[in-house]
Amino acid sequence: MKKILVLTSVLFTIFVFSQERQESEKIIQEIQQVKQSNSSMKLVWWIPTEYWQIAMQKQDNITQAQVDYIKDAFDPYTIIVAGDFSLEQSFTGLEFKVNNIKNSFALLDEKSAKVPPLKESEIDEMVVRMINDILKPLFGQMLGKTGTGVEVFIYKNRNSTGQKLLDPTKKGELRTKVGADLFKWTLPLVSLMEEKTCSIDQIKFPGNYLYCPFHGNKL
Repeated sequence: MKKILVLTSVLFTIFVFSQERQESEKIIQEIQQVKQSNSSMKLVWWIPTEYWQIAMQKQDNITQAQVDYIKDAFDPYTIIVAGDFSLEQSFTGLEFKVNNIKNSFALLDEKSAKVPPLKESEIDEMVVRMINDILKPLFGQMLGKTGTGVEVFIYKNRNSTGQKLLDPTKKGELRTKVGADLFKWTLPLVSLMEEKTCSIDQIKFPGNYLYCPFHGNKL
C-alpha cells in the first residue's frame, strides 16, 4: 500500500508537469494525436516507457529508484490511451457524448491485422493497479469528461527472446484505428533523436534532418 501511495504522488506530479509544460515537451506533442471535426473528436495517446523517463527526470522530488521501478514495470508493455467522442450542438451549447471505444479501437500489425490487447490476467498485478487505481482517476481529474471517457489498452511489447516489438528509438511504424480513422506514427520519434548541428552557423535542427535547410550542407 505504501508503494502505491508513493506511485500515486509520483504519477500525479508527472501529469501536472505535463499539463503545465505541454508546449515545451516535444515528446508529448509526438505521442498524442487528435482528430476533430464539427461532430466528433477522436484521440489516441501512445505512452512509451521513454515518456515516463523524460517526465520523471524533470522532477527534483523523484528518486532514481522510483524512475527505475516505473520503467521496469511498464517496459514489457505497449500502453495506449484512446477516446471517441461525439459533439452535438444544442440549445444549451455543445453536447459532449462519450462513445464506447472498446470495439472500435484497434492496434494494427505489419499486415494490418488487429492485435488483441492483453487480458488483466496476463498483465503484472502492480501494473493493473497503477492503471486502474492511479492513471484512470488522474485522467479524469486532469481532463474532466474527456479523461473519464478514455480507455486504456495494454499490449505485449516483448517477443520470445525479450526484444521490444515496438521501439520508439528505432526505425518502424505504429498504426492504430478508431473506427475508420487511422492514427500513424513513423519511428523513431524525432523527440528521442539526438539533435544535429549545422557546421556553418552551429544552429541545431531535429535529428531527422539530413541537410541544413538554409545552407544545404549535410548535417
